[in-house]
Amino acid sequence: MIIYLTVGDQPSGVFNSQVIDFVNFLSASTSQKVKLVAFLSIRGFFSNRRGIRKKCPNALVLPMLPRIKNWEKNKYLFHTCLILFRLKPSLIMGRNVLATLIALDAKQKGLTNKVLFDGRGAISAEWNEYRVVEDRYLEKNILQWEQIAVLKTDWRIAVSKKLVEFWEKSFHYKPGHETVIPCTLDQSYEKVEISEAQMLAAKERAGLAPDKITLVYSGSTAGWQSSSLLQVLLEQQLENQTDLQVLFLSEETVTIQFLAAKYPGRIKSRLLPPNQVANYLCGCDYGLLVREQTNTNRVAAPVKFAEYLACGLKVLISPNLGDYSELVQRESLGYLSTALPAQLEKISLLDKTRIQQFALQHFIKQNYLPDYLEIINQTT
Repeated sequence: MIIYLTVGDQPSGVFNSQVIDFVNFLSASTSQKVKLVAFLSIRGFFSNRRGIRKKCPNALVLPMLPRIKNWEKNKYLFHTCLILFRLKPSLIMGRNVLATLIALDAKQKGLTNKVLFDGRGAISAEWNEYRVVEDRYLEKNILQWEQIAVLKTDWRIAVSKKLVEFWEKSFHYKPGHETVIPCTLDQSYEKVEISEAQMLAAKERAGLAPDKITLVYSGSTAGWQSSSLLQVLLEQQLENQTDLQVLFLSEETVTIQFLAAKYPGRIKSRLLPPNQVANYLCGCDYGLLVREQTNTNRVAAPVKFAEYLACGLKVLISPNLGDYSELVQRESLGYLSTALPAQLEKISLLDKTRIQQFALQHFIKQNYLPDYLEIINQTT
């Protein structure tokens, strides 16, 4: 048995695609029994547990002790559940740092054979650069905890080559015991239809003008999304090119309100459930991925990048964003935000199809099955 362990990750679109979809994929594609064990906040616990178990019926969803600073005490509940439910995992995959430390403690107690660190980013950088947590004890210790997760585990998954370089520089990690697998697409993005009719229907749903070039931002409003940089870029482009319009698929923000007031009729926004986002993206031309030059962003592999491509969009991306800025230039998948053409052009149906095919070759889980099988063979 393999356990995929999460701590503090609340249900969301990312949780669906990167956790639930991954566990279901691994269960269906390998001979291993794979079980999700998720520690959730007690706030909204029962409704969140129902939502997870609806999509992943055999998941074990447990309440965390209140306050993230008490994360370590959850290991006792985890040990009890392993014993009580007679779970004997040969491998525990820890999503991010805290889950991996709990898994390492279980290994020390003889409750599992090996532990894999599923590295989703530079967590110490993220916590300190964007004040993800406000507890000084957590901020003070996260670098040491991340070092333990990187150096003491039996294998590692990294979402980018840049993340491995971060491990080398920060923790003196010696490469060779990791696999680089980017954030992959939810299976629903593997079936997006790209056609003239679908694009027109998507624009109509969003209330967009059918003849204008459409930029879209899809995602959260977290600090690392760099909304101030995005606002500056959009003001420049909207002033420069009158046939541009912008769609925001996110919560309403001050930036959106400001732009909507300054450019009447050219800014639209929708807050959608994750399973409807692709139906709007496919009507757009360019996806926006503009971020600050921080360590958090230098190693990132945002899943929205793959989602944009799967819907046939080119990407307007900041320099030095994980492995993707170089990829965009090398494969003609868009433009650096610092080197945009004088005028953006509509993306042809032929080019949209090419971009979508690239996404299906590089960002679906099935294409990484040989890597997962090799990891399992090495660690179980």
